[in-house]
Amino acid sequence: MTAPRPNDTTLDQHIDLAVERIGDRFHGHDTVLRDMLRAPMHQAYQQGRHDAIFELQTIPQVATELGVTRQYLHELVTDRDLGWRVGRDVLLRPEEVATLRGIVGQPKGS
Repeated sequence: MTAPRPNDTTLDQHIDLAVERIGDRFHGHDTVLRDMLRAPMHQAYQQGRHDAIFELQTIPQVATELGVTRQYLHELVTDRDLGWRVGRDVLLRPEEVATLRGIVGQPKGS
C-alpha cells in the first residue's frame, strides 16, 4: 500500500487559517509566521497519517483478537460492507473492529 503524498494546497490552507486565528499580534509578519508553522504542521500531518496506517488491522489479526475463525469474520465483514479492500486483503479501522467485537459477542440470530 502506497501512502498518499501530503497535499500542499491543503497544508497551505491550514497554515493560512492558523495565521488568521492568531490575529493581529503578528500583523506584518505573516510570511515569517507561515514559514515557522509549515515544518511543525507538516510533521504533525505525517505523524498522524503514520499512526492511522498502523491502526489498521487485517481480518486474520482481528479474528485472532476476537477468537473467531477468519472465514466467519470475513463473512461478517462482507455482509456488513465493512473494511477497506486492498488487493486480496481487507483492512479494518479501530471503529470497525469495535463494531465486530459487539456483533461477535451477541448470540446467533440477534
